[in-house]
Amino acid sequence: MTSLRVLFILLCISSLLYNVVSSESVIDTEKEEVEQEQLYEHKYTIYHKLSYPESTFKKRGQLTLIPSRSVAKYSPADNENDASLTLTDSLNSQNDNDTILYHIKLVDEQDPNKSFISFTKWCLLLTSDFEDEIIIHLDKDSNLFHFDYYTTQPLCTASSDAYKNVPSIPKFKTTAQTIKAVKGVRPKLAKAAPLRPDGTIETPPPEKSFLQKYWIYIVPLLIVLLFGGGPEEEGQRGQGGQGGQGGRPNAQQ
Repeated sequence: MTSLRVLFILLCISSLLYNVVSSESVIDTEKEEVEQEQLYEHKYTIYHKLSYPESTFKKRGQLTLIPSRSVAKYSPADNENDASLTLTDSLNSQNDNDTILYHIKLVDEQDPNKSFISFTKWCLLLTSDFEDEIIIHLDKDSNLFHFDYYTTQPLCTASSDAYKNVPSIPKFKTTAQTIKAVKGVRPKLAKAAPLRPDGTIETPPPEKSFLQKYWIYIVPLLIVLLFGGGPEEEGQRGQGGQGGQGGRPNAQQ
């Protein structure tokens, strides 16, 4: 019985030590993963153009996304001449400016086939003095799935001088932010009650307790712990009695 207790205690201690060591290793691994995520940056190249048949997309800048922090940073192109827009003399007319669209495209640098496009009126950029905003929408896994493009002014109210002096290399004053999707509340659906053939509700059997489920394993273990050392003790007592009876004849002699 003593040996069984010692074995049980040793098993408990070894299990405790294993859980402690494994939990520490899991914590260290999680810390390393968090640090790697914080250093991870996802970059997108930004292109733009006007809605002319002869115009082509040109590099405007770069958008750096830090998914773990839900942070987006905009930086203009190193060479501003590469970001020049294809302008024509017709843009000097206010009527034409109201119909021209400004297109902006984000291209994933890791997967160039993955791109996102948005647009706004060219006159809105002129009215806003090229102050714009890029809003990045992230899914639950912090991946970009859509972006919105806005100007600071919602109406085209630029002066006639602004239409006549359109710069070919605009000085954009861009801000960027992110919006991450959150999990919605899940509805709690009640489980349909089983029905008998006659249409009445079948009452489910009551749930069994822990002892009712596992008594067949607990009872043999208790029997072993309680009566495991009995036969050895009785054998020791029998040997002690025989030794006393064998000593009497020697004492009489």
